[in-house]
Amino acid sequence: GLAVAEAMYAANTLYDALRTANATELLAAAVVFHQRKRYPRTSLLIERALAKDSSFGTTDKAYYYLGLSYAEQGKRARARTALTAFLDRAAVRDVDGYRRAEATLKSLGVARKPCVSVDPVDLYW
Repeated sequence: GLAVAEAMYAANTLYDALRTANATELLAAAVVFHQRKRYPRTSLLIERALAKDSSFGTTDKAYYYLGLSYAEQGKRARARTALTAFLDRAAVRDVDGYRRAEATLKSLGVARKPCVSVDPVDLYW
């Protein structure tokens, strides 16, 4: 009953998402699949979103969800690459996401260099 309905919904959602040319819609569907622990589908949709619009990963959490999904699938090298890309992006403003990405990278054996600069930085507005 419920499992069949879930499977049909997931299949329809995946089919609809794969037909779209909109990277934002693909990421939205991927986030839903990630929340439902459907990690291979998550990574498939995000890879497609990034293929359609490579700049997309710099403004949203595409690399974040991609890295977490790869980590859950045991694809350690891909997870490290995606999460590092997420952390290195200047547009990252999600502190919780940043911390989770760092923790996941640490569990994958990646030790990032701490920010040790104490020199003042001139801000230009």
